[in-house]
Amino acid sequence: MIPEDIIDTIPTQLIPLFYTGAIWGIVEWKQGEILKTHKENNNPFFSGWRAFAVGFISLLIILIGIFGFVYLTPIDEIYEKYDAEMVQFFKNEDKSLAFYEHLSTETPNALLRELDEKIIPKWKENIEIINNTYALGDLPSELKRQNKILLRYSELRIEAFELFRKAIKEDTDTYSQRLDQVHTDMEKEIKKL
Repeated sequence: MIPEDIIDTIPTQLIPLFYTGAIWGIVEWKQGEILKTHKENNNPFFSGWRAFAVGFISLLIILIGIFGFVYLTPIDEIYEKYDAEMVQFFKNEDKSLAFYEHLSTETPNALLRELDEKIIPKWKENIEIINNTYALGDLPSELKRQNKILLRYSELRIEAFELFRKAIKEDTDTYSQRLDQVHTDMEKEIKKL
């Protein structure tokens, strides 16, 4: 639960020392007197090996339960169908992002043609893909949440490419500030995923 930037600055050896010390302190505080009295009366204690065996057997039971659940639970069919739909979404995204490389190498007419014939239609297809996933059945809440984010992201992509189109067609920098804002909004959506 500690933020990653803070945890990276803490030497890894300190964490086990901290929780071991905390546990020792709690035992001393709660049961120290009882244990001391037990020892003074020469009453027997269980061996460390017995405690190890109980801990090890408990660990095995937990691991069997976890691995059994992970490897024996069938993958939900809706997730497989959803992932199959999203393959095309990500292919479209990859193809459209090549536009940024073309900005410095292609002519304005070639860029406009690419935007009209490939890029913007690919993102409209992505919106269609997202909407089609709802027809797969009752989507789990995390997939609905992901769809909402991807839909907003796709709309922002279309807006960005339409702004590029206007800027290229009008040969102007007027849309630069709005483009920067749209790209910032896209980054926020991506972080939500």
